Amino acid sequence: MSAGVEEVSAGLLHTCAIRDGAALCWGRNVAGQVGDGTMTRRLLPTVVAGMESGVVALSAGGASCALRSGGWCWGPNIFRGPGEGSDATSLLPAPVIGLPPDALDIRVGRDFACARTASGAAYCWGDNAQGQLGDGSTASRGSAAPILGLP
Repeated sequence: MSAGVEEVSAGLLHTCAIRDGAALCWGRNVAGQVGDGTMTRRLLPTVVAGMESGVVALSAGGASCALRSGGWCWGPNIFRGPGEGSDATSLLPAPVIGLPPDALDIRVGRDFACARTASGAAYCWGDNAQGQLGDGSTASRGSAAPILGLP
């Protein structure tokens, strides 16, 4: 029996959804936000490579990220936004380094992302020019690090 659409998120010139445990994205795809290994504009939902099942959360922003046996991000990597530790654009999902396995929610901003864990911690990575990562610095991070000072 089909469960249908479980979540939807509007990003920068693209949209993503979870349907029956699969991540699907569509839109302009100018920097790989759809996650299908191309930069071809997709006018209809397209399954993200490797995200055909088991996706429990996703978010679209400047890039796209999903939770499936860990955190995965794809798309533009301005200021190391998707978190795989390099400055390259990711046309396919890449693992988020440093994100604990109990992450259960994820949100993507323009050039950074954050996730909440079941243990009550929050982690962020990407551009930090305005201190948006909450780590007490303005240094950008290519891997997830805990937000400091949250009770």
